[in-house]
Amino acid sequence: MKKLAFIPLTFVFTVMFIIAAFAGEWKQDGKGWWWDNGDGTYIKNEWAWIDGDGDGIAECYFFDESGYLVTDTVTPDGSEVNADGAWVLNGVVQTKGDDNKGSIASPKELTYEKTISGRVTLIWSFKNNSEKEIRKLKLHINCGDAEGRPVQNSFNESNEIKVTYKKTLAPGDEVEYRDVIGYSSKAESFTIETIDIWYADGTKETIEYGYSTGN
Repeated sequence: MKKLAFIPLTFVFTVMFIIAAFAGEWKQDGKGWWWDNGDGTYIKNEWAWIDGDGDGIAECYFFDESGYLVTDTVTPDGSEVNADGAWVLNGVVQTKGDDNKGSIASPKELTYEKTISGRVTLIWSFKNNSEKEIRKLKLHINCGDAEGRPVQNSFNESNEIKVTYKKTLAPGDEVEYRDVIGYSSKAESFTIETIDIWYADGTKETIEYGYSTGN
């Protein structure tokens, strides 16, 4: 397996610290819902990715200092959760799938760097999870503020940025991608909504990705 890298920059920003809960179950009492880790402990005062129904797709939840699920509100870090307690961005529930599903694996890292002038550099570590050689990727990225509302970038006066990555990637190749994607002083979140993939055999595929900086 090859690992490719680009020159690192500075000013790394992250949105929030999140753990992954791999075992346990939901429990409820008169005060609300909490996540029982299955070993006598529970999650409190932090975020957690939880696949509660075992469908291979996890949602992100915030638990208060007493360990109860926070619902239908804005969390202390400014993020929004819906009536079920799931983290939402631009009204869309954020999910995290099985790393082994899809042609592009779930990101090992997805953050960004921003200079004082507002120049934004995306940092994205990913893996070619397909069984074919990739020749080109096009990322469709949406920009949002701290509350998930669309924010324009100065490249095209739109909240959507399209980034093309041209490099041959063999099956299993891991890449750390770093590149300037736009200029925006107000953007605080960047979501790779879809990815267009061109393969060496001449075929093309578009996948729903849906990962945001910090999730």
